[in-house]
Amino acid sequence: MILNGGSPENLPILPSGFSILPDGPKGNEGSTGSLVTMAFQILDTASSATYISPDSVATTFKLVMETAECIKAAMLNPLNLGT
Repeated sequence: MILNGGSPENLPILPSGFSILPDGPKGNEGSTGSLVTMAFQILDTASSATYISPDSVATTFKLVMETAECIKAAMLNPLNLGT
């Protein structure tokens, strides 16, 4: 929409984000991993309060999985960001 010369005046910007926290208190054994919490607000005009289209579910699932994979890749190899 905007990339094709549209006006940004009516573009909804919805907050999204993630946090990475240790999975528990660090004791003698140390932490065994991390918990990742992701939050997305998605504007879906194809769905209603009682019906979510299969395409919307698939798109949301893909977004969550790709974001999780990017976070995981960045944590495993922080010097390789952006590839």
